Amino acid sequence: MNSKLTNLLLSLFFIFLAINSSKVLSAPTPVTNVTPNITVTPSTTPNITVTPTSTPNITVTPTSTPNITVTPNITVTPTSTPNITVTPSSTPNITVTPSSTPNITVTPTSTPNITVTPTSTPNITVTPTSSPNITVTPTSTPNITVTPSSTPNITVTPTSTPNITVTPSSTPNITVTPSSTPNITVTPTSTPNITVTPTSTPNITVTPSSTPNITVTPTSTPNITVTPTSTPNITVTPSSTPNITVTPTSTPNITVTPTSTPNITVTPTSSPNITVTPTSTPNITVTPSSTPNVTITPTSTPNITITPTSTPNITVTPSSTPNITVTPTSTPNITVTSTSSPSPTIYCVTHRSGININSTETFLCRGYGKTKCILKEGKECSNNENNGVVVCSSTSLRCIGDSIQCISTSGVYCSVNFN
Repeated sequence: MNSKLTNLLLSLFFIFLAINSSKVLSAPTPVTNVTPNITVTPSTTPNITVTPTSTPNITVTPTSTPNITVTPNITVTPTSTPNITVTPSSTPNITVTPSSTPNITVTPTSTPNITVTPTSTPNITVTPTSSPNITVTPTSTPNITVTPSSTPNITVTPTSTPNITVTPSSTPNITVTPSSTPNITVTPTSTPNITVTPTSTPNITVTPSSTPNITVTPTSTPNITVTPTSTPNITVTPSSTPNITVTPTSTPNITVTPTSTPNITVTPTSSPNITVTPTSTPNITVTPSSTPNVTITPTSTPNITITPTSTPNITVTPSSTPNITVTPTSTPNITVTSTSSPSPTIYCVTHRSGININSTETFLCRGYGKTKCILKEGKECSNNENNGVVVCSSTSLRCIGDSIQCISTSGVYCSVNFN
């Protein structure tokens, strides 16, 4: 009986081992479409790769420096759409690869490095006191929202078309590189630094109470719209042809540098300061009720059209040849300055016999009574009659006589009278 029981128990034991050994040797089942919650704890530096069709929630906690790579979907199946939240004091490196659309939120005091590679469309929100470095590479179309008190560095590389919204109190540095066409909206109380590099055509809208610094470099053709109560500083560098529209109650400072040909339209109740530097040929249209200050420096040839009820102040400096068209009911103040000439040098010496003059400008002398003058040319100008009058003109005269009165072309008076 005991042997039978023992044999039964041994049989059951071997059956159990057989079943479990088959489970260990079998291949694991693939896991797809996972939505894990991943939390990166402080002071850790993990490498996290989000593969196709995954939608994980990744939270990066303080003092963490993870490397997060969001890969694309290589097949036709859906791509990766992770939600990445970068919490305070984190500095992760986030690379968004082609065809990925992650949602990235950068929280306060975070400084992540975010690289958006071709054909990616991530949604990036930069929250207060964050200063991430965001590089948008070719053919990317990310949506970037810069919230208050943020100072991100955004570089838009060639053929990128990101949508960048700069919200109140933000001061981002935005560099638009060649062949880029981003849409940049600067909202109230923002002061971003925007540099538009060669062959870029961004659309820049400056909303109320904004004071961005916009520098348009050579061969750029951005569309800049300055809305009410904005005071941007716009510098148009050589070979640039931006379209600048200044809307009501805006007071931008626009400096047009050499060889630039921007189109500037000043709409009602605007009062921008426009300085046109040498060899610039901008087209400036001043619409009704506008009062811009336009200063045209040497060798500039702008086309200025002043429409009804406008009262611009236009100062035309030496060697400028602007074309100014003043339409009905306009009352512009146009000041044409002149090329200053050096002050004349004049020597006038009287002596017992008469007067000697040597000058850089012409003098006209009248001699009353007997007078004899030798002119610079060596000619003699004289009168031998006691009651006669002689008139002599030259830049150099040596005259003998009792009553001689001389005056220069600039009004300098010199005379002698012994009577």
